[in-house]
Parts: sequence; structure tokens; C-alpha cells
Amino acid sequence: MTDHEKEISSLAAEFERCRKILLALGDENRQHLILEMMQMGECGGVRVGAVTEKTHLSRPAVSHHIQILKMDLKEAMKVRHSVRQYEVRPLEAETVSELEKEISICNRESGLHIQLVKNEPKAFDGFMAHYGKFSGVTNYIAMIGKKGPGLAEACGYYGERLVLKAQQLGLNTCWTAMTYNKIKTAFTVETDEKLCIVIALGYGKTNGVPHKSKSVDAVAKADGPLPDWFKAGAEAALLAPTAMNQQKFTFTLKGNEVSAKAGLGFYTKIDLGIAKYHFEYGAGTENFTWK
Repeated sequence: MTDHEKEISSLAAEFERCRKILLALGDENRQHLILEMMQMGECGGVRVGAVTEKTHLSRPAVSHHIQILKMDLKEAMKVRHSVRQYEVRPLEAETVSELEKEISICNRESGLHIQLVKNEPKAFDGFMAHYGKFSGVTNYIAMIGKKGPGLAEACGYYGERLVLKAQQLGLNTCWTAMTYNKIKTAFTVETDEKLCIVIALGYGKTNGVPHKSKSVDAVAKADGPLPDWFKAGAEAALLAPTAMNQQKFTFTLKGNEVSAKAGLGFYTKIDLGIAKYHFEYGAGTENFTWK
């Protein structure tokens, strides 16, 4: 590789690392907020209300944009919790655009047929939804794909990618397997496809509460001491949501290969896909290969 090629490769890698920041800064409202905050000259920080007075945006909108600017994926994993009660209001147009872009990318990468359903109140208006204490849900993501043994894990992996994207966009979410009605006119399922699970999303009335977690040693195995990167991956996986908080997954390290296994129980293959997405981010994909 020539020096010029090395320089191009380095620039490409740097651009990839900055891609999410550039995406956040691409919005004119956020650019305006940054300029206003800089002009305030308050090094100790400023209140949302003070920033709102300097813009044409509402206070919730300002909070939403600030959250996008400051939240990386690791922070999203930490602050994201399941939420079942939502404010009855439509998603902002910009938020919808960002979600649909990410869904399009996920569908291209995975071959899934994920669809965003908006302003549809019937799915979460039945007995099971009310029994599950859902309210105000009018938006959700339908995780759909071709029938096959890998569908559940793929839906978990790419669904969690979208869940964390939604968190970065200022939304709340909840994975939902049974407590909803299938509204056939709300999304498209081809004859060789299956609706695997849905993800409720919107502006939560609360931000939810953290779930209890197992210890790292309970889910991470290795022949010797756990490398820091492997431990970090397991810690990230333990932040992942699982059905009934069962956390029935294990990660085993041999050399630089990691194997991931789902335990017995309801929806454990979906849970494994969710946990693997977390593990990859926490461990760093440059440190291992999946077995």
C-alpha cells in the first residue's frame, strides 16, 4: 500500500468514526442551538429554558435536540429502559425520517422486511395490551422477515439497533411479543415471511427503570482470566433487554473466537440477537470473531 493509499484509508476510518457526529450536526436546528449556547458564554452550562428563549423551538424540542447531540451508543445502552405508557402525540417528521433511514439500512444489511408503523392505535388497544399496562401506543416497529431458523436472532440484533437509534433520537421503546393485536392493514407480510415481534415506541410518560442484572461471571466464560475487552462486552450485553429479564445467554471465549449461546425459555433467540448487538459494541469487533 502506497503512502497516498494509507492516507486515504486513514481518512476513511476517521470519517467513519465521525459519521454519527456529522449526522447529528447535519440538522439546521441543532446547528442553531450550538451557536446560541456558544454565544451565551456560560462555561458551567445553561438551562434548557434559557436556550428555548433564544430559539423558535418548544422546550421539548430543545431537550430532544440536545439529547441527540450528547448521547452516544454506550450512553443510549445505559439510559434506555422499557416504557409502556406514552404521550398521545405523533412522531416529529425529522425523527421519522431518521428512523426510516436506519430501517432501510438494516433491511439492506439483513434481508429483513422491517417496517415503521405510525399513528395506528388499534394494535395496543386490546385486552392483552391493557393487561400489560400499555397506554398511548400509536407507533411501533414491525420486525418481519423470511421464515427460517435465523429469523428470531436477526430480528433481535437489528431490532435492538433500531431501539438504541430511537433512544438517541429522544424516543422511548418497549419490546413486545404477545401483548398486542396484529393489524394486518398496518404492515405487509409476504407469504414466505413472518411477523416475529414488534417494538412499541414514542414519547414516554417516564423513562422507565433499570432492570436487575446477573454478574459478568454468570454469562461470560473463558479458559483463563477474562480480557478487559471481553468483560466490557459482557457488561454491555447485561444492559440488553430480555424477555421477563431472564438474561439466558452465555458468551464463551476461546483464543480470539467468541461463541454466543441462547438458553432455554421464551424468546431466548431474540434475546440472544439483542445481547450480541450489545456485546459487539462493548467488546469492539476488532478484538474478536464470532464462532
